[in-house]
Amino acid sequence: MARRALLIVNENSSQGRDGDLRPLLDILRHDGDMRVDVHKSRSREHVAEIIAEHGDGIDLVIMAGGDGTMNAAVDILHERDIALGLLPLGTANDLARTLGIPAGVQAACRAIAHGRPHRIDLGRVNGKLFFNVASVGAAAQLSKQLDRELKARWGVLSYPIRVRDVLGDANAFDAEIEDDQGAVERVRSIQVAVGNGRFYGGGMKVAEESAIDDGRLDLYSLEPQSLWRLVLTLPFIRSGRHGKLEGSVAMTGTRFTVRTAEPLDVSTDGEVTTRTPATFDILPAALTVMVPKDRNGEGVTREMLRDDRVVALDDVIVALKRSIADMEEAADTHDEPDSLDRTLRAIASRRHTVVTTLEDALRALGDLPSAPDADRQTFSHLALRVRALLSGDEARTLADAACSDEDALAEAIEAALDADLPDAVKHTLRALRGDVDRACDEIKAVAAARP
Repeated sequence: MARRALLIVNENSSQGRDGDLRPLLDILRHDGDMRVDVHKSRSREHVAEIIAEHGDGIDLVIMAGGDGTMNAAVDILHERDIALGLLPLGTANDLARTLGIPAGVQAACRAIAHGRPHRIDLGRVNGKLFFNVASVGAAAQLSKQLDRELKARWGVLSYPIRVRDVLGDANAFDAEIEDDQGAVERVRSIQVAVGNGRFYGGGMKVAEESAIDDGRLDLYSLEPQSLWRLVLTLPFIRSGRHGKLEGSVAMTGTRFTVRTAEPLDVSTDGEVTTRTPATFDILPAALTVMVPKDRNGEGVTREMLRDDRVVALDDVIVALKRSIADMEEAADTHDEPDSLDRTLRAIASRRHTVVTTLEDALRALGDLPSAPDADRQTFSHLALRVRALLSGDEARTLADAACSDEDALAEAIEAALDADLPDAVKHTLRALRGDVDRACDEIKAVAAARP
């Protein structure tokens, strides 16, 4: 008997606005033997309304969107014990990353159609469920704090200034953390995070060995950081090695309570949903999700793998977007642009049309383009600014970073040229490859002449 499924697409995503859903529906209906009803959601609240209205007799809800979209559905899916399928359309897609869901939309559809059900844990804070992480504190606001006015006034110094503001003592708070054994830890913190899943924030780990089906929560508290300590601790923070950091607290358990002197916001999977005092607990094996058959070494099926041509072309698109974003960020640091700023801006500007051309080509191959991890990009920009400040030679540091991006882009292009791509696409890639060589020489020459 055919399974009944609801496909809910975030109306605010590009696929939800104007994407062609027919290839996805063909896979689900034919390969997965599903009867699929499609609905577009306008907001987080609308997601729950759609499931409440149309969920009777449904075997599976397929959510197309990012982590926030998934979180909007978690409470009602758990309440009704309806299985979840994921089509990752967001920027970070940390839940999909944790579950091993392929990044390509058609590949993710095949993972649902050919995959297997798997029970995962859910985290809960003050009654609100979450997949990935719930957190208290200001560290996650770093990228929002890097406002244009500050950068225009302070240039290269804006990053250290804002990092100092966000990660320093001014935004710190005193907290009392009680674990499931009644032990109490008192901390001065800028961030307390409690993780159920493995990843958050675009690929950062809550803990080195965290898993979404291990029946436990992982907590860390990060103390106020000086700029110089931050430079040294960023790799530990990204990889979840908080326990190796002096002054940080790392704990594992099934229940935590966090109390603060004043009520502070608590975000769940990136959305503020409650405030302290906050009680976090774990619901083991609380929800069924569809995962690829090859997860945990249970075999691989060719149908669930992305086409090699798609992977190669998408790698070029991601590398190109990263290069453009880094150049524009580097060029946007001075009140009065100089020759290097103008050069970086010009190179980035002429490549936007290339991105559009390659994205259109990828869609013609039946997939959607990916985007660089936003939080990883933020940390990359921060590290670059710190290196420039420490080196005393901003121009050379910016030029070296830009050429490093160009090297990565060139490597991706060469791999794509070896793939079985249409001639028109290869023509575009060869032209871009030539531009990469010229751009790096141009950047180095202008940086060397910069006073």
